[in-house]
Amino acid sequence: MGTLQTFPIYTPGDHFVRDIPFKAHKIVGISPELLEGLYENIYGGAIQCLNEVETMIAAYSNDAPWNADIEKLKSQELQLVNEIILHEVYFDSIGKDGGEALDDQILKSALRASFGSIRKWQTEFTAMAL
Repeated sequence: MGTLQTFPIYTPGDHFVRDIPFKAHKIVGISPELLEGLYENIYGGAIQCLNEVETMIAAYSNDAPWNADIEKLKSQELQLVNEIILHEVYFDSIGKDGGEALDDQILKSALRASFGSIRKWQTEFTAMAL
């Protein structure tokens, strides 16, 4: 018989901003100030808002009937969680040393098929980030 896995106790409003996973001054094409501002203000702000929303949701009694206020808060919670996940994936993709060489052949092939070239994808991606 296997051992029972334990999980940390979840506390609403207890999310935190992860350490920045890259060196902003090494990124070519996007200023360190822009990246750090995005990380601190947009990503960090989303986490702060999520904590506030979760705390408000938790203030409702477990046996409170579903109502428009709870529905609105749950919708905000979902949007914030999505925003946070997307930002974390984006920041992780930058690479800790300012970007890493693209060496996955399947990914390279998909980018070429979708954008015509890896350079064209990089140009479009950077333009959207700016």
